Amino acid sequence: MNKPFRIIIISVVITFQFLMTTSVEAAVPTIEDLEKITIIGPLPASVRKKMEEYIGYYVNQMKSAKSFKKVIQARKKLIKGYNVHNSSYWQSGYADICADRLLALLDVPDVARQIQAAITLANMPQYTIQPAIERMAKHSNPAVRYWAVKAYKASIRRMVLYDARAEKMFQTLKRLGMTDSGPILMAVLRCLTPYPDMDEKTISTMKSIFDEVWLARCKDVYAGKVDVIQTYHKMVRFLIPFSEEDKKRILQLLADALEASSLGFINATNRKNLAAKRLMELLIALENKLADITATSETPILKILDEKISLMEKAIKARLKVNEYWKPILAKHGIKLRFHAPKKSTTTKPTVSPSR
Repeated sequence: MNKPFRIIIISVVITFQFLMTTSVEAAVPTIEDLEKITIIGPLPASVRKKMEEYIGYYVNQMKSAKSFKKVIQARKKLIKGYNVHNSSYWQSGYADICADRLLALLDVPDVARQIQAAITLANMPQYTIQPAIERMAKHSNPAVRYWAVKAYKASIRRMVLYDARAEKMFQTLKRLGMTDSGPILMAVLRCLTPYPDMDEKTISTMKSIFDEVWLARCKDVYAGKVDVIQTYHKMVRFLIPFSEEDKKRILQLLADALEASSLGFINATNRKNLAAKRLMELLIALENKLADITATSETPILKILDEKISLMEKAIKARLKVNEYWKPILAKHGIKLRFHAPKKSTTTKPTVSPSR
């Protein structure tokens, strides 16, 4: 092949590659494409087509990108697309398509992509994506379950407008609250903490489930499960009474946790593990909150825990102060302790009759 001909061939190849690259770049949907759309009412087919192209491109990038940076970029693009128009028609339609496309990513073996898909959906608070949230709530990946709770928290005001959706949501939150721990339990309890401006029925339902979960998980505080103890410690500051009736309810919750933690502290000192330290921190937080709500100036448990004595002595003395100091104060506010330490199971060997 002579030199001039070789140069022509190379030029043609370079030109072809340039044209292909340019056409691919031009085909990449951008946020600017979505911004140009005018939303007046229900979305016409032409708008939905552009929406689907944009979502499809970035969902595919999230699924197939070789670098995690590209996966994060795709997640941000999808969320930005949802927020590009402050229109219920746009956002509900956009969330529907995203939920439909992203469900497949929850089943990929890459846990990081599962989480990014879940985060994306949690940032689209529409009641119409509830089936996707329910899938997330049953996922084997705890991080995906966590984002399911976050998704419900973000969309709770919309969910409670529909009785069937609200009932399903509360059933799921209760199930996760009874079975999961750590950040998921914390997210559930925060999600079940009602806003004062919610309707009475919703507030009553949320409080009822919160109280049921709280009391049930006191057994794990008593058992020295560190992640649950830490969750209770963090939750204490969010237990704020907004009325006199609510004050009694909050005192009940604090009293149940105080009983569980003071009894659990005695058990934990036998093992000298991290649970003992975390239970001391919880006891201090509970007592400070109780003192604040009951307008009591003394904090006798705190004084005991500051003494230079053995852990077992601290635990026994702290327990005595619960009985001698705090129970009478709580009784004056009409509080009866609901938590009772589980009875230790005793198994009796069956009697074997001697053979005759």
